[in-house]
Amino acid sequence: MLNKLTGYCLLAVSIVAFSACDQFGLEDWRGNGQPAPRPKIALVSNNMDARKVVLGPPSRATAVYTGLYDPQTNVLASTITYHTAGEVSTGNINGTVTAVHLHRGAPGTNGPIVFSFPSLTLPIGAIVTLSEEDEALLLNNGMYADVHTRGFPQGEARGPITRQ
Repeated sequence: MLNKLTGYCLLAVSIVAFSACDQFGLEDWRGNGQPAPRPKIALVSNNMDARKVVLGPPSRATAVYTGLYDPQTNVLASTITYHTAGEVSTGNINGTVTAVHLHRGAPGTNGPIVFSFPSLTLPIGAIVTLSEEDEALLLNNGMYADVHTRGFPQGEARGPITRQ
C-alpha cells in the first residue's frame, strides 16, 4: 500500500513539474523546432574567356560572373560584366551581345540552358529560383556561365561557376 501511495505521489509531482516547466518556456529550452538558417553562398567565375568555350573562337574577350545563392529560398542573384583588351565593354565584345546564360555542364562539355538573362544591359544582372537538382549542380561545380555575341554565336566567353 505504501509503495502504491509513493508511486502515485511521484507521478503527481512529475505531472505538476512537467506542466510548470512548459508554462515557463520549456519550448525555448528545446529550441523552436526550426533548423538554423543556412548562410548565403558567394559564387564566382573570375576567368571567363574564349578558351573555355567548346571549340572556342579566336577572341581575347573576358568576363566575370559573381553570384549570391540563398539555400533557404533557392534564389540565385547573378551579375556578369565583360571586358575587352582590359576595358569594361559598353555592350559589345565582338559584335552585339545576343545572349547570356547559365548552363548545366562540366568544363569541356556543352550543357542545357538553366536560365537566360532577360536583360543584356551592363552589368547584366538577374535573379532566378533554382530547382533542388540545379542547386546540387551549382554547389558542386556543375554549372557554367557564358556570353554569346553576333560574331561568336556559340559563345565568346565562358567559365565554370565555383564557390568563392
